[in-house]
Amino acid sequence: MPQLVRNSNGSVLIEAILSVVILSTGLTLIVRSMATAVKGEQRMAEYATAIVLADNVMFEVLRKGKTDALLSQSAEFEEPFARFRYELNTSALSYPQYEEGAVNEVRLHLFKSPADEQVVAVTTHLPDSSHHETTE
Repeated sequence: MPQLVRNSNGSVLIEAILSVVILSTGLTLIVRSMATAVKGEQRMAEYATAIVLADNVMFEVLRKGKTDALLSQSAEFEEPFARFRYELNTSALSYPQYEEGAVNEVRLHLFKSPADEQVVAVTTHLPDSSHHETTE
């Protein structure tokens, strides 16, 4: 019958404790990485949703082809997007090649509730409705 080595002076216990520490540290890092990945995936999904919502709002503005200066509009989206809201503002721009006030800057800011964290901002330029030429 083989005998156990008795002069190890607790080295087996130290090795076991060290193994447990290394293993627990590795598992902790893996769990943290997974949590960070899930959080990043959720943020990207919300960002993609915000992009689509902003695109829909800007499409309605661009569909008209012209805007009024000093327009200010704020609204919340309906379910299932009620956690998002937007602010749409216009202001007159001055370009040397155009008549004063002929072009407006349109700014759209989309926010996510409850923290009102800005998710998307879009800016474009459109003709002012009072200067828009019509052909008959």
